[in-house]
Amino acid sequence: MYVHNNLGINILGPYIIQLVPRIIMLIMSFSVDFMIYQICKLYKHSYNQCLTTLASSYIMLVYSTRTFSNTLELFLTSLLLYLVAHTMKRTDETVYLQELVQNSYKQADTVRDKVNIQKKRKLIPPHDFKYIIPIGIICAVGFFNRPTFVFFAFTPLFFWFQRGISTNSMFTPFQIFNFRIALMIPIILLTGGLLLLTDSLYYGQLTPHKLWHLTMDWQDWKNAPFNFIMYNLVPGNVASHGVHPHYTHLLVNLPILLGPLAPIFVLTVINWFCDILYMQWKDKPGVRTIFSLTLFSASLPIIGLSVVKHQEARFLLPIMPCVILMCAHKLRWKMNGWRPLLTLWYAFNILAAVWFGFIHQAGVLPIQRQISRLEHGGVPYVNLVYSHTYMPPRLPLMQPMHPHAGGPTLPYCSNPKTKYLVHDLGSSDLSLVHNRLLALISRGDYIYKTQKKAMHTLLVIPTHLLQ
Repeated sequence: MYVHNNLGINILGPYIIQLVPRIIMLIMSFSVDFMIYQICKLYKHSYNQCLTTLASSYIMLVYSTRTFSNTLELFLTSLLLYLVAHTMKRTDETVYLQELVQNSYKQADTVRDKVNIQKKRKLIPPHDFKYIIPIGIICAVGFFNRPTFVFFAFTPLFFWFQRGISTNSMFTPFQIFNFRIALMIPIILLTGGLLLLTDSLYYGQLTPHKLWHLTMDWQDWKNAPFNFIMYNLVPGNVASHGVHPHYTHLLVNLPILLGPLAPIFVLTVINWFCDILYMQWKDKPGVRTIFSLTLFSASLPIIGLSVVKHQEARFLLPIMPCVILMCAHKLRWKMNGWRPLLTLWYAFNILAAVWFGFIHQAGVLPIQRQISRLEHGGVPYVNLVYSHTYMPPRLPLMQPMHPHAGGPTLPYCSNPKTKYLVHDLGSSDLSLVHNRLLALISRGDYIYKTQKKAMHTLLVIPTHLLQ
């Protein structure tokens, strides 16, 4: 408004509204690359292979630049994975130093030697509660963003709680485990309370005046995680978004996201469990390693989310860092000097990036921008009926929060007097779409006869469904 009023330039528009958040998401997406790089450096893993595989994935090219809550969940999961992997590495080093000092102390013959060794013991950095504050904040933010973050945070948190507790200590392993949980809970609750307060001040009816005078009630607060959970507990609500078999994530969504990496990942998990079950005890793979952390961090969310009846591929985005760390090197398998899996990986991601980035549902945002530019002639209400499209974003419509007939003209809004009524019918049968259109048109006629107010109705639907 300031730039428009003083310089006569309007920089706001549907395209800028779409571009700026995507640039922010693009910048944030580099955090995933950085976290994987740091984990590879910590554990002497090939970061070239991991980063090349990650950067060539269409998930990072398409999904990570979109403003999905699942994309933010991906960023938070990768950060949590790095913090836990870092603490595991430092704990192993600290425990080794403690055992080394303890053995030297037992073998010392003189008091002077024991005093010197005791001084060295004090130089060993503590590890029991390393990164507890950032990990607690990440868990609170992740749960507030999407309660399904519990599935992705469960394994990293468990590994963080149980690391290094089997060593000699004045406390039992069970006590140390519970101490860490007890100290983590207040951090999560405090951060969650701040998020709840901020969300309620912005979206709800809560005001600083009500807070100061303590006159607020329960309706003033907006508890997004609670609303999310209660909404999904209603069977009809989940069914309205589509009901899928329990094997959809494993047999459909994983191949859609990972392509040739999906069967490699599944076989890697099966092979690990077979080794656990059938190999001799001394040859069994370790369960407190970084490989086990990534394996369970990728496997358990798939199992947990498969219980939910509504399953979309984007729900599995946060497992991407774990799969890359586990399986990226297996794409480099050679056959007569040729790497067929790597070639297949690149081909799959090129086709998927073109399809999901430029073709599939590519008309949703352009039609929203076009509707915002249409001149509706001051019509107070416009029904927008969407069928067989993604959930339509409201922001590109450039509608003011309170459409008004008078007052100053908003430079970025072409129809300040019009209120858009969005009807998202999802994948409903076309007969239901037809009936909804007839009902809206009849309602528009009734309003015009009784109130002398016009109401337009627009249908947004893929053209092939009209043939």
